[in-house]
Amino acid sequence: MGVDVVKPTVECDYNNTMGGVDRCDQELSYYPSIRKQQKKKIFGHFLDQAVWNSYVLYRKETSQKCLQFIEFRLRLIEDAIVSLSTFKVA
Repeated sequence: MGVDVVKPTVECDYNNTMGGVDRCDQELSYYPSIRKQQKKKIFGHFLDQAVWNSYVLYRKETSQKCLQFIEFRLRLIEDAIVSLSTFKVA
């Protein structure tokens, strides 16, 4: 069916030694929360970075099967909506 393609050694070495910054940039690029036309991009970038950092801590601390990054983001959003919708002003 498909054609086998041999990756260059350089690409394999890079993928095997990919660091945290590269992984973060890769994961954040899949589901960007900011759009090109938005003016306050820096806030969106900091928010994305904070969500990524919390995901890294979650993966490090959990002993059960970890969620994928997109699942983690969706759960975070759902929890924020629930907590804000039940918030009552005294």
